[in-house]
Amino acid sequence: MHFVRYHIPIPDPDDPADPVDPVDTDKPVDQPVEKEKEEEKEAKDEAQVTSASGTSNYQNSATSKYIVEEDETGYSFKTDGPVPKIVSISPEGVVVITFDREVFEADLEDVNNGTVLVKKELLPAFQVEVTPGLDSDMENLKFEWVAIEATKRTLTLQLVFENPIFVSAFGEADNLKVTFRDPQLFFSATGYVIPKRYRVLSKRLPRLLPNGAE
Repeated sequence: MHFVRYHIPIPDPDDPADPVDPVDTDKPVDQPVEKEKEEEKEAKDEAQVTSASGTSNYQNSATSKYIVEEDETGYSFKTDGPVPKIVSISPEGVVVITFDREVFEADLEDVNNGTVLVKKELLPAFQVEVTPGLDSDMENLKFEWVAIEATKRTLTLQLVFENPIFVSAFGEADNLKVTFRDPQLFFSATGYVIPKRYRVLSKRLPRLLPNGAE
């Protein structure tokens, strides 16, 4: 395996001067860049994990998908970090996020209450927000959330709105925004964290059922 230098600007979601548009998970996830295809095939054929006990074969279902990342110094490298996607939001407010490869199961306490230091400010390690539509009033979109299940492939959240009947009720739909501020909450079996460009997700919120509805 060898590395190739590419200078691809990747914005920092925590830098106000370098905004990142959330990944709209209603659209297909970007495919690897053309220049990487040959090396991807090579990496897939050689996919192995070396441990203290020797070299054992390791085949990940998404090993062939690599993403170009860039570190703080501008050095570009390939990563097979997990790519999250919001796949569904139910009328009951259940949100299902999937990962395109297996991750080490996160501790729910860390997801729900963990914090991370960003530029001397303590922020939630994992954040869930609502972006209102043009005709929505944020006063009617107050809600709480909790992560209720984390597996090697999925993360499930429960949204609880004070007034769910107002969600996406007027013209333009409201959107759910999810930020993996601490990418190390979820990392692949090979030790790679979520790539920067996929740490902010967005998906349209559907109309929700009233509280207590069956």
